[in-house]
Amino acid sequence: MRVPLSWLKEYVDITLPVEELAERLTLAGLEVAAIERIGAEWDRDKIFVGEILEVKPHPNADRLVLAVVNYGRGAPMTVVTGAPNIRVGEKGHKVAFATVGARLIDGYSEEKRYMTLKPSKIRGVPSEGMVCSEKELGISDDHEGIILLEDDAPVGMPLVDYLGPTWRGACPSSAWPARWRRLPANGPAFPSLRPWPKARPLTARLRFSLRTPTCATATRPCWCAA
Repeated sequence: MRVPLSWLKEYVDITLPVEELAERLTLAGLEVAAIERIGAEWDRDKIFVGEILEVKPHPNADRLVLAVVNYGRGAPMTVVTGAPNIRVGEKGHKVAFATVGARLIDGYSEEKRYMTLKPSKIRGVPSEGMVCSEKELGISDDHEGIILLEDDAPVGMPLVDYLGPTWRGACPSSAWPARWRRLPANGPAFPSLRPWPKARPLTARLRFSLRTPTCATATRPCWCAA
């Protein structure tokens, strides 16, 4: 099971470096199988929060569209995409936008294969960048659509600064971009992915203080009834 460190910090005052926390959790009986840092390889000067200004039909392909994206660095760019979660006529979506030269994961490869984004022409239309899926950014294997960020995401901010360890966007619970700890299958019976029950062993075994966040301060779906 994966649990974002950002969730635990809402309930527990954690001041330890993540590596030391992982070691102490393992010694306390909660085995940490791995620590993942999603976003560590994102180029700060090539992958940004972008805003879709317009979605237009592709002149030569019914299943493709042209997305005009403002990414806070000069003139807006037009990219070709087949993402099913944006449609002609829509605008205002905040997206993860990569410019030429960005190092991404090949979304069409079955293996984890990195690629460097290059200028392209898709069905006769130049494409100057990419609106990214979770797979292309290494967040999960989902390549069905592009990432849609929250409406208040600041255009032009490097994506790694916006998402970081406390992504507030609408992504699957299995793909929160943060640092995670995995609990053994025969360990405590923690229901679902609720962090409240998971935080309690930290307070009992590692002597951390426990607090209850409010809906207004939570960085994930609120489970007040937990």
